[in-house]
Amino acid sequence: MIFYVSSLGQSNDLHNKKCSIVPQYAYAHHITKEYATAVKNYLRVFDVLKGKSDIDKEFFVHDYCLSNFSYDHKFGIHSFSVLGPVLNKAAVCEGIAKFVKIAFDHIGVKSLVVSGIANNPAQGSAMEAHAWNIVKIGGKTYHLDVTFDMTLTNKVKRYDYFNLSDHDIKKDHVIINDVPSCTTMGHDFYSLNSLSVSSSAELNDYELIRE
Repeated sequence: MIFYVSSLGQSNDLHNKKCSIVPQYAYAHHITKEYATAVKNYLRVFDVLKGKSDIDKEFFVHDYCLSNFSYDHKFGIHSFSVLGPVLNKAAVCEGIAKFVKIAFDHIGVKSLVVSGIANNPAQGSAMEAHAWNIVKIGGKTYHLDVTFDMTLTNKVKRYDYFNLSDHDIKKDHVIINDVPSCTTMGHDFYSLNSLSVSSSAELNDYELIRE
């Protein structure tokens, strides 16, 4: 929610052994209040989740983002903060991950924003700066990359990056900050719904079942 801080400076008083943090603000005070109110009002869309399970809340937030937001390829002024999704319905990965975080905060699901680099499978490009989330569901932590699911397709909802373990996310993500370990495997969307195969024989069996 501290979207209005653009940078932080530091002032040291060595004599009194004190250190002061000096924020620089991106907007005038009255603009900040207006934007903060807009964000708080927007989060009311998630009030319908009160009383729901954490996994139901996670699905709702994930699907809501995919249905209502898009990736901001123009890198607008608000794209890197929660204001991007709230005001413009578009943001880059950082803004999307921050929005997911405050949405989870609003509905009582523990999460955090992860910083790193990643290779977007939709573009096949080289590693670039990226942000996503870690979410705690049923007492276990998982990786959740809403941005990648959002950019894989615009035709159907994708869950390729829904509740992945460290082992799975590290196939195309590199974590550069200290975050909780996500060691639980097999709880991703496709495994839980018996939609994954690990051999050609399993694929053939799956196709026969569908037929």
